[in-house]
Amino acid sequence: MTNLENGNQRPLLVFLLARDGDFDLSEIWSVLHRHGGEFDMVLVDHNNGLTKVPHLFAKAALKTLKVGKGASLGKTINSLVAETNNGVYAFLSDRVFPTHDHWLKRLCEPIFSGKAEASFGREVPAPGGNYFLNNNLEKLFPASGDGDVSGFSIDNCAVTRDFLLKKPFPENALFDPAGSWAASSKPSVAYSPEALVLRHTLLSLKEIYWRARAKGEDASAFGERPSIIADVRRFFTGVVGDVFFALSIKRPQYVWYPFLYKFALHFGYYLGTRKK
Repeated sequence: MTNLENGNQRPLLVFLLARDGDFDLSEIWSVLHRHGGEFDMVLVDHNNGLTKVPHLFAKAALKTLKVGKGASLGKTINSLVAETNNGVYAFLSDRVFPTHDHWLKRLCEPIFSGKAEASFGREVPAPGGNYFLNNNLEKLFPASGDGDVSGFSIDNCAVTRDFLLKKPFPENALFDPAGSWAASSKPSVAYSPEALVLRHTLLSLKEIYWRARAKGEDASAFGERPSIIADVRRFFTGVVGDVFFALSIKRPQYVWYPFLYKFALHFGYYLGTRKK
């Protein structure tokens, strides 16, 4: 690894975000370590220094940044981008787990080949997840073709330094500064389905609500305003779709769940967009 101060930095810097501990950092590090190519790495501890960091990982990282739960993740990343000279920044969080040693290469290939200014990988459900959240992931991240840019997230994406300097992450986005940023800043985006990661979908209704609310707050930071009509429409459309899905997989005993799940999702997002 290089030092931030000496200017002798590699073309690629990986931000690893320690957030919710859905996956073990030491196991994530072992995948990155087997990557084979050279890259710099920064650990962003989004638990204000409370994350238990494996010794080898801490030793390999250029720097560890401590970010409190209510502090600006976007501001922290923007500051480090301004300090460094790496051409490409890749982002990975402990909410997902890369399934292949070449995940990083596959994620960044469209950028290094000049096809795009940003890229994001495919997410698939980890074993034993929620039927409905699994189905949502499978629709959002197809095995081939173009992915929906709404799936772009700081958990599994890469961006060029040049574009981040022109259009930095929003400093008032606390949950996922990359998600709404991709939609509003409009970089040329490539979907890399081979850059595959696992995501846990066995979430409680409370977790679904709070994550949706945080996403709504980030959307509000980009100027999105609350719309009861739009959210009610999305709620009923989503419930109908999920009920048919439950019947299609021969799980009629779960037809009640979409009402609770979609309410937690859309009510949380609506309250988030109301934040000034």
